Order: sequence, then C-alpha cells, then structure tokens
Amino acid sequence: MKSSDEKQAIKTSGAGSQHTLLRRTVSVQKQFSGPLPAPEILAGYESVVPGAAERILRMAEKDQSITHECTITAITDTAADTKRGQTYALIAVLGVFATTAWLGYLGQNVAAGIIGGTPFPALIWAFVRGRKSGVGQSVTVPEPVSPAPQGPSSDENPGESGSSAQ
Repeated sequence: MKSSDEKQAIKTSGAGSQHTLLRRTVSVQKQFSGPLPAPEILAGYESVVPGAAERILRMAEKDQSITHECTITAITDTAADTKRGQTYALIAVLGVFATTAWLGYLGQNVAAGIIGGTPFPALIWAFVRGRKSGVGQSVTVPEPVSPAPQGPSSDENPGESGSSAQ
C-alpha cells in the first residue's frame, strides 16, 4: 500500500483580518491481484447488494472450472493430433515400402530405388527437426484473463478528500 499526505497552508486577507486555511489531501493506493477482488471490496459489494459476494465466488469457481476444462481439452486434442500424425506417417511409410517392394519384384530397380530412397531423408529431417523444436514434448495453455470486478469507492477519512485506486 502506498500512501501520501500533503498539507498546504493558504493565507488570505480581507476586510482587515487575516485568515489561514489549511487544506489536507490524502491519497491512498492499494493493489490486489487474483481472480477475486480484495476482501474489503468483496465486503463492500455484499453491503450494497446482499448475496453479491456469493455470486462473485460462484462466478470465480465457474471460471476456474472452464479454465480446467479448456486445459484438459487442449492436452487431449494435442495428444490425439500427435497420434493421428504418427498413424498417417506409418501408413505412408508402409505404402512406400509396399510400392518399392512391388517395383523391385517387377524388375524396376531404378524406380524402386528412387521411390524407396527419396522419402527417408525427409522423414529423418522431420523427426530430428520436430524433436529440436520441442514438438510433442509439452503443452502450455495460457489462462484466460478476466478482469476482477471493481469495488465501491470509499474515503479513508470522512470529511477529507481522497482517492482510492486499485
């Protein structure tokens, strides 16, 4: 919490008398981070609208539940995509082997060598590059950002001007 206090004296004169006015400015700044508002703000909501604190808590719990569901879905989908890609790669490699064997059986050795030898450097490159870039190693799902509700403003000291920022 950061706080500042300024005092300022102003001298005025009029009609033969001199008056000194004292003006005091109080500024308070509070910071709170998290899915829920600060307890004081939550209590402020509750005092203005009975049941508001419970509703805000339910909203935060629902948001957390949705975040967990999204994370689980993202991990499951990534695993399914990886498995699907491996299945397609296996089918492609088996197709190349079958075509190469069939061409070799027919006596087409040059064609069998070209078809059988060309895809393998590309496959090796794809596996090596995929491992270096971290593909398939971990999934990072960013959490959605939802703004915390702003609480009702209240002055620290009644009768004095002040501002409160979150």
